[in-house]
Amino acid sequence: MTPTDASTRWRCNFHLSRTCYAGVPIVPMVMGYQRRETAFGIGDALARAVGRDHVLVVASSDLSHFHDAAAAEAMDSIVLGHVERLDAEGLMQALEREPHHACGGGPMVAAMHAARQLGAMRARVLKCATPAMSAATSRRLSATWRRRSGNGPGNRDSGFGIRMINEVDQKGLLSLARQALEARVTGGRAPDVVCTGPFALRCGAFVSIHSGEHLRGCLGRLTSDSPLGRTLAHLGAAVADSDPRFPAVSPLELPFLQIEISLLSPERPIASIDEIEIGRHGLIVEQRRARGVLLPQVATDHGWDRETFLDHTCVKAGLPRDAWRTGAHILVFDAFIFSEHPAAMLG
Repeated sequence: MTPTDASTRWRCNFHLSRTCYAGVPIVPMVMGYQRRETAFGIGDALARAVGRDHVLVVASSDLSHFHDAAAAEAMDSIVLGHVERLDAEGLMQALEREPHHACGGGPMVAAMHAARQLGAMRARVLKCATPAMSAATSRRLSATWRRRSGNGPGNRDSGFGIRMINEVDQKGLLSLARQALEARVTGGRAPDVVCTGPFALRCGAFVSIHSGEHLRGCLGRLTSDSPLGRTLAHLGAAVADSDPRFPAVSPLELPFLQIEISLLSPERPIASIDEIEIGRHGLIVEQRRARGVLLPQVATDHGWDRETFLDHTCVKAGLPRDAWRTGAHILVFDAFIFSEHPAAMLG
């Protein structure tokens, strides 16, 4: 986007805003060149200027341009994922790789960074439409940020189908993860992935491998822009040699490893630690750029209470054990967990 294009867009939005909000003071800004230092610098300045005042910050942008529907869907889902998580750094990195994801991505990063600085934890997509046009598919996104100090936790819908996965589908997902694991360890061909049915779900997932009662590796994603089949194929392979806590898996170990899959609901902030249910909730603790995650089964396996669970999640984030008592943000998520039967590993 050139400064001239930005100026044209600003004039249109400014006149629309003055019409809709007559009498409300408006401070327009144009970001001509959307460099990292500019976007984050403006975000810091916005946060300082806004403070505790009631200010509406609007960042205007189209999303993907001049792509077919499938390509636009894939590109826009990346932006939407970062926006919902208020992940300004993640969006900035995506824009640096593919600038055409959002022509006004710099202002989006600035607004998201400012929202984080002011205490927001999540964003909620109000509407995402894809109007059909002769040579292009464009998207417009409206989002609102919840302050952590708002009224209640504002739960997101977690009924997205993971608990409807039956035993047959569970075996299929486990088989895919094992094929990916074995291919990585033995140097074989990666499994083919057909993303239909439950394999097409889009959700966070973790793949854990165990040797007897001992953890042998665990990797995952809290959210995913990819279908579940591709996510599990990637994690099943990566857990073989990419968990820095463990050495790479050897071929001799494969028959004795058990695979466990955890499918995650969207995370949500909580108003009190009394909302944490041991055995049901996983934890996320965030402070500045530090983030620690522990799955629900970790607390159950170790017999921890809420406070101990929180302590260990802080340690996982590289924070002091009591950071959750002194301002760190706490979020919870549910997990649908299933694993291989021990007898199936050997035969």
